[in-house]
Amino acid sequence: MRAGYGRLKGLGILLTGMLGFSMATGDTSPVKALIRGDFEAPDFFLELAEVIHSRDAKGFFKFVEYLAENKEVFAETDEKKYEIGKKWITQEMKSEYGNSERGKDFLLGVVDLELGLHSKVPKVVAQYNFYDAVVAKKEGSKACSVFVEWNGKQGCTVEELEKIVEVDTFYGDTYRDNTGNVEVIHSFDHMYEPEKSSSEKDNKDTEETENEEEEEQDEKKEPIKNVGILYGDPRSDGFMELHKFMKYRADQGDAEYRIRFTKKENGEKGKNMILSGYRVELALKSTEYRVVDDTGLFSSKELREQEGKEDEWIGERVNIGPRAQDRSAELRQADKKPIVKERTGKMEPASMKAAQMILEAEEPLNMLEWLATDYPKYSHVMMEYKNSSVLEKLNEYRSGANQNVNMITMNGLRLGEVDLEPFKIVEGIERERKAIKRLEEFGLSTEDAVNYISEGREKLGAEGSKELYDTREKEKVVWNSTSTNSS
Repeated sequence: MRAGYGRLKGLGILLTGMLGFSMATGDTSPVKALIRGDFEAPDFFLELAEVIHSRDAKGFFKFVEYLAENKEVFAETDEKKYEIGKKWITQEMKSEYGNSERGKDFLLGVVDLELGLHSKVPKVVAQYNFYDAVVAKKEGSKACSVFVEWNGKQGCTVEELEKIVEVDTFYGDTYRDNTGNVEVIHSFDHMYEPEKSSSEKDNKDTEETENEEEEEQDEKKEPIKNVGILYGDPRSDGFMELHKFMKYRADQGDAEYRIRFTKKENGEKGKNMILSGYRVELALKSTEYRVVDDTGLFSSKELREQEGKEDEWIGERVNIGPRAQDRSAELRQADKKPIVKERTGKMEPASMKAAQMILEAEEPLNMLEWLATDYPKYSHVMMEYKNSSVLEKLNEYRSGANQNVNMITMNGLRLGEVDLEPFKIVEGIERERKAIKRLEEFGLSTEDAVNYISEGREKLGAEGSKELYDTREKEKVVWNSTSTNSS
């Protein structure tokens, strides 16, 4: 990942398991499994707008204006929408990559990754839920598909909004309840940054030359009290008119302007959101079990002839070891008893017990075959096996391991387990991209910028020490339905 912008290719290997690829071998048909949320997927352009906002707030408002003025693009296919969005980013977000062709490819690569993971969809859905749960239930709320909430008062058209602003401007704070006028800024809000006129820029240059006393007085000025929030969808009628009005008021310094998305009224219901970043594993198993009464495994002559001799299970074939042979009588006695409920608590370290028995056996492969042949039948024999040699070996390795074991770095920055989660790793890549871009602005090449922010590779322990890897599987959710199994 240190080879400049090409390092993004290596990320594909890392995220392959997270993005839900399905493969088939031989004549087996591929099994495709998708996880969908219980909420409707927002339009692609709204998701892309959130991706743009995370990088360039001004670019977000330009993109929203483009959508409001070209509503026909919403009727295009997803593939066509992607091409339109990609072209817009390439043309309008040059400040994010300059004149570097590799910088442009890197930006588009990170955007593709975010869109593939749908990492910004929760922001859109959060705005929908906030409107349904809070705004729509306010007293006196009007049934408008798009409106501006000015200091708590709702205006569905520019004419209504002008009257509200005129009243507030004329009376000022006389009839205003300032205690309830404070609108909370939410993480999903899109804050508009006012454009400054040339005269304001000149005034700013003049203010920089003034003395410290005048600067302190400027800092004591009261903040803007008017807050205007535009609720709506860029496709809705009247959205652009209200946006222009609020944008003008914000540029004049009269109000603070925000945008919050709402669902389009009378819009066609789409499919539920596909949840990326999760892996679905379908474990297919045979349900043809042979039912055998094993309560008298070592006492029934008929069963012994069918399954094998006693020694075959205890020592000769299984090769459990001397400790198990010494306890053969105890195992025979335990096997005559039914498996009671108290034994279920002993199943937790089953994998460790199996590993111990296989490693300690004289013929490990035979032991592995024996355990895998009919695990439910002989699991209690395995669970009674005690051998601390494997644990002692693991503790020995653990005591000699240092903090650099299993270390993964990105340009020298160590990534923890949480940082490797799909959504987190996107943030990390974007952070690295911005750092490299800033260094390139100072004249450094891409390679020099990466080398500058990278640290030297740290050595894993002392010379000659073994590298350790944690290969334990971590299951998040397991569904196992046996309702249709028959014995």
